[in-house]
Amino acid sequence: MPGLTSPGQLRMALASIVVISHFTKISFGIAAVNLFFVLSGYWIYRMYENKYTTARRPVLLFLASRFLRVLPIFWLFNGLAIFKHYALHDGVFSAQKPLDIFPNVCVLGYASLPQMPLVPAWSLDIEMQFYLIFPMLYLVLKATRAYAPALVAAAVVISAVCSYALQDSDYTVFPFLGFFMLGGLAAGRQWQPSRPLILAGSVLSIVFLACVLLLPMLRGFAIHGVDPAKFSWNPALNFALTLFLAPVFLSSVHRKSTRADRLLGDASYVLYCSHWLAVLVAANYLAGLPHLTKAPIITALLMITYLISFVLTIYVDRPIGRWRERWVSRHLRDGDAAGRTGCAPMRVIG
Repeated sequence: MPGLTSPGQLRMALASIVVISHFTKISFGIAAVNLFFVLSGYWIYRMYENKYTTARRPVLLFLASRFLRVLPIFWLFNGLAIFKHYALHDGVFSAQKPLDIFPNVCVLGYASLPQMPLVPAWSLDIEMQFYLIFPMLYLVLKATRAYAPALVAAAVVISAVCSYALQDSDYTVFPFLGFFMLGGLAAGRQWQPSRPLILAGSVLSIVFLACVLLLPMLRGFAIHGVDPAKFSWNPALNFALTLFLAPVFLSSVHRKSTRADRLLGDASYVLYCSHWLAVLVAANYLAGLPHLTKAPIITALLMITYLISFVLTIYVDRPIGRWRERWVSRHLRDGDAAGRTGCAPMRVIG
């Protein structure tokens, strides 16, 4: 994967693959989400071990910090999506119940909503579920260090079965558990994929994609003809592609990230949420236009979406992130002070 070697570039590439999957007939979006979970497992493990395990209340502080990281941008774009659906009276909420207010506020349970205003947010629900169980996963990986690779391999098998055979499991962490734990294992072992493994993963991915796209009997697994506001899971295709590319993406975490690269990485989350509004505009107002007329309009719409994503990252998401980091640091200092003096900290986590 030459030219895409740093963490921020790869995260932006994954978000862009999701965008492409929602605007075209190409169905690789789930592989991108799977790889996001690989990277999430790695960084969450590193973060929890290096920062939160020293806190007085590590689990509460970790969960509060993670929810504060995800929710503000989700609230913004979920609120805009809800406003759009109400304004158009398109019936998205006709199947929802009063209890469905909770997922629209806290994300948890969002993937199981009858109809989701902000469809990409289903994966944020899964990510939040991982946050809730991560302290337990961390202890399991630490306690079974000698057998952790076998444990992760078993989790990958479970994820494969859930992805392919148990469609209702898509509301839970199980189809993605193996990928998340693979990232956690790489972090815990400080494992860096070798060059031959990275090369093999890259070559296998290219050959695999070439076969799928060029062979008529396989092309339907990658290219579908549904409405642009929907997408295909194609679990077997996306699962295999994730396994091939996992070493490539896990190698990126060991490369130094520049200031511009960190901006790309941060903006990928905002883009992941914001692009669905562009999908809704295209689906509601451009669906009946000829392709030659629609293509330049969608291109302009996407350029605006990318620009807005970077602006919101710089002026909204990052300032909130700096406030969150100060808040976390304050509680970490309080915990250290309490540990030295034997007293409870003045501030509580709530």
